[in-house]
Amino acid sequence: MSLRRALLLLALLLAAPLRAAEPAAPAPAATDPDALPLRPITAPEAFTYNVYVFGAHSGVARIEARPGRAHVFLHATLASAGLFHTVYPVANEALSVLDRDTYVPEKYVMRTDEAHVVARYLVKFLPDKKELRRVKTLRGKDGKLAWRDFVWKGYAPVHDMLSCLAHLRTRRLAAGEAGTFWGFSGNFLYQVRYRVVDRGKAYTADGLRDGVAVMASVRRWDERRNRPSKDNWSKEVRLWFSDDERHVPLGIEVDLFVGAVKVVLSNEQ
Repeated sequence: MSLRRALLLLALLLAAPLRAAEPAAPAPAATDPDALPLRPITAPEAFTYNVYVFGAHSGVARIEARPGRAHVFLHATLASAGLFHTVYPVANEALSVLDRDTYVPEKYVMRTDEAHVVARYLVKFLPDKKELRRVKTLRGKDGKLAWRDFVWKGYAPVHDMLSCLAHLRTRRLAAGEAGTFWGFSGNFLYQVRYRVVDRGKAYTADGLRDGVAVMASVRRWDERRNRPSKDNWSKEVRLWFSDDERHVPLGIEVDLFVGAVKVVLSNEQ
């Protein structure tokens, strides 16, 4: 599991993929308070974040969004900094192509370079066919190149790690609101249950802003058996969004194997 998933995810892990079979039973229905009540990305925007591990500045992340005629393009980078870079250097990049009307991803491309191990992912989402296809190339420290193909048919729509954030931004985020949706990390399927838990002041590098706090429970899912994975892995993530119609992501808090991680908005364009 890597630090990048704290930011690009709402789900934050790395696990070996399984070749999936057709689910034996219908998937639990994803719930939604409203069908796409907001479309917050109406103009190009860019957000820069400071990443802290145990309170120490450990990286810089950037997310850019650009709406086109038929699609919304999300581009994200994450680079390690300070002492963390010396111990575990990170240089990651991802691109998600969303349908502009539904904010559902059609393609997700990610390149990770962590501790000098490079991996590349290409994920194609076919919501109308309830299908997702993934090809991954992985180059290890020994220079060997391995190919792994993953084809899965199941729950739709499914989000990638960037479109998860975009999806939450489309919600009304009213008091007490809750919902469920599905995500794919590039390696495994996960279920995200979210609920609005608070309204108040959210910390950013430029000071306090009116925010909405959302708790998201990210749970790894066994697509073969239509139930939580056998290891029962789950993670609680706290997110802050601006309390307006744009729902700008202001911050993320999560406990990872590297320690307590905070992602804080430092610049907005």
